[in-house]
Amino acid sequence: MIKSISATFGSRTVLQDVIKRHPEREFKLLQSNATQQQLQLLDISDKPTIFQSSVEYQVLGHVGDNEFRGLLNFEFFKLEPDDQKALRSVVNTSLLNNPPAKMFAAYLLENKYASNELIVLTIWPTLKDLSTWKQSSNYKFGHYNSSQDRYYQRTYQPG
Repeated sequence: MIKSISATFGSRTVLQDVIKRHPEREFKLLQSNATQQQLQLLDISDKPTIFQSSVEYQVLGHVGDNEFRGLLNFEFFKLEPDDQKALRSVVNTSLLNNPPAKMFAAYLLENKYASNELIVLTIWPTLKDLSTWKQSSNYKFGHYNSSQDRYYQRTYQPG
């Protein structure tokens, strides 16, 4: 299982240059669904980051494959310790131990530099599959995403 994921952002030229300079790494170049201008490069090599400006995530839980193919949905939750504990429990019970049928994978992540931030990364074949899950009774995170100051979401596809 992957224990850490590093991410950085930049232009296509800069990120492709990073990929070329480090062929020993396993990278995934992603493009935001909201705007094709926002690119993110994930390093899923499970090694210390090589990025000069990065966000690093510790993997707290995982289910599914490690292919990082399809649509990647990041949900960011900035929570107090009691709410973090509750969200972790909900993620483990409702997602990691009981994954939706069409989901490829899910990760529960913690921002290494902001321990109050948990990230639920789910990977789907299509936007329709993601939307169907989020509108179903199986989506259990609604209680935690009701405030814009403590929740945001980004969806990416391979770039």
